Amino acid sequence: MTTREYLGRLGRPFAGLIGAGLGLAVLAALSNWLLLAVAGWFLAATAVAGLGSAAVQAGFNIVLPAACVRLLAMTRILARYGERLVTHDLALRQSGLVQSWLFGRIARIGSVRMAAYRGGDLLHRCVSDSDSDAIGRGWLDVVMPLAVACVMAIAGLAAASAFDARCALLLGVALLGMGGVWPVCLLRRQSGDTERLEALRIEDQAALVAMLDGFETLLIERGGEALAAEIAGRAAQAQGCADRIAGRQTLHGTMVVCVAALTAMGVALLGSATYHAGAGAGAGAAFLPMLALGALAVFDPLIPVGASCAALVRLRLAIARLSGMKSPAATPETDRAIAVPETIALDHVTVRHAEQGDAVLSGASLMLRREESTVLTGPSGSGKSTVLATLMGQIVPDQGAVLLDGHDAAGCDTRARTSVVAAVPQRTHLFHDTLRANMRLAVPEAEDDAIWEALDAAQLGPLARSWPEGLDTLLGEAGPGEAGVRLSGGEARRLAVAQALLRRKPWLVLDEATVGLDADTEQRVLDALDTLPWRPGIFHLAHRSAVQARAFHVLRLENGSIAPVRPP
Repeated sequence: MTTREYLGRLGRPFAGLIGAGLGLAVLAALSNWLLLAVAGWFLAATAVAGLGSAAVQAGFNIVLPAACVRLLAMTRILARYGERLVTHDLALRQSGLVQSWLFGRIARIGSVRMAAYRGGDLLHRCVSDSDSDAIGRGWLDVVMPLAVACVMAIAGLAAASAFDARCALLLGVALLGMGGVWPVCLLRRQSGDTERLEALRIEDQAALVAMLDGFETLLIERGGEALAAEIAGRAAQAQGCADRIAGRQTLHGTMVVCVAALTAMGVALLGSATYHAGAGAGAGAAFLPMLALGALAVFDPLIPVGASCAALVRLRLAIARLSGMKSPAATPETDRAIAVPETIALDHVTVRHAEQGDAVLSGASLMLRREESTVLTGPSGSGKSTVLATLMGQIVPDQGAVLLDGHDAAGCDTRARTSVVAAVPQRTHLFHDTLRANMRLAVPEAEDDAIWEALDAAQLGPLARSWPEGLDTLLGEAGPGEAGVRLSGGEARRLAVAQALLRRKPWLVLDEATVGLDADTEQRVLDALDTLPWRPGIFHLAHRSAVQARAFHVLRLENGSIAPVRPP
């Protein structure tokens, strides 16, 4: 999607705000232009009247132009204030819309394919001064400044041409140079440094997130001073690019001011010659300062164009990165709950995580039946988590299909499939909140009795009852002055299992659910799964022998293919 198409799609829902913001911005610019022009005429006319006879002084109306100056000044202030309110509200709304697009794209890509992205890279795409912010502020930072500059240039040329064609020609050449030719050159010069700065910011953010994740290891191996020096070195590179960008923008603003002053002087000289030649359309001498200051004010909207050039480069880069997040075609969303399937199958499924990479699954097939418990084993990295993501609709197969009771599940998105399948992925997240709140992520309306039943089945109930606060115990990393409990890896896995059991779905898919558990706890968890009152079909993705020993049959995933190890 091109930059114009993105801006059009982004602006369509907010056409009213865009129109109001643009109108207020133009009104503020026109008020400023007229204020300077009228003020220039008023001062000159007052001076001319003061040098005239008593009759001229008595006949000079000072009230009307003074009131006009005050009215224009108040209009400029109110228009600028209103424009700030409207345009910043617009930018926040559009940034929120872009973030919803981004998260929607991430959701369609799925958790497994998202593992190819670094956490810091995704953070840069989502937070302030990032891709979503650059796109969301596209109308505010790029379109509106250019639109206001164009409107003011047309108004200034029209006013100058009404007095003298030569003044209009001089003003037009100066505006074309500073508002057309020079910004194009500036845009080309800014592109390289802006691209480099954005790349450095993304890399720095990704590296910093990775450093914080492995801070203890890095501190031991490299020491604090080396880490600080590395961070400072990265920041220095980005600062160099930022300084060059800021320097060019400052140069642009300075050149606009200088050219505006020279143009105003030239317009004043040409206007004076026209006035003395008697060809000034009946205008008096006081009209000359009005003409010169009006020409000077026309250049004011050109000053933000330098910043707009850098914003345009960031906008293009952000759109390219967002468009580069390849996602499968969206499947039709299903609001209705699908029928409970008695069988779930993969039919010759092929999945590639990279466009030209080796297939993680290559013609893989399996059949799951509700009355059977099945285990899929295989070495680490063989693709077991990819099987889970494919079954849950997070990954659309490149070839083959997921079948529910023999019917293609392509029309059922992840939300529809979770109405019949409860899954525990290999990578789970524990939120910094109470135990009750973490459990209610699975079932928001769950009663405490149901929560305790699920915790007991996952063998986490005795531990939770030992905490003084019970279900109100704060889990995760405790902040300053907070009391909290940090769960071990095995305890966090059991909490994820408890969340899945709380949903009481007819199918249960567990990816390495017993990793990190001692043998005795593992056996008790497996015993609880075998005796669940609603008797779900259970599919384990695991390599532990205790899990395989209880399965009805065992399959093995290796080199992208699935083969039976222990038939039923």
